[in-house]
Amino acid sequence: MQITENVKKYIEGNADILKKHSDELAEMYKKCFVRTFEIISPNVSEDGCMYFGSGDIEAMWMRDSSTQLWNYIRFADDPEIGAPIRGLFKRQVKHLTIDPYAN
Repeated sequence: MQITENVKKYIEGNADILKKHSDELAEMYKKCFVRTFEIISPNVSEDGCMYFGSGDIEAMWMRDSSTQLWNYIRFADDPEIGAPIRGLFKRQVKHLTIDPYAN
């Protein structure tokens, strides 16, 4: 997945604000914001579901993956950003319909 120009502008704008406090903080912010899309599994299942690596506790995957994408919801109308969000939600719904209390 690729970060779009719209998202890059958003990241740079926020990084400029953070630079007023710390150059290191601004660089860390930029790396972390982009990292979410770097960890999307390149293998999308046949039903359109996607997987986002979200940490080390598998039982917390639904909570963690939702939190990771929360910052990208504002860009969901962009196809490059919206497709992974829809793919993630599709996988979450699939898991919830199998066992709503396990996730």
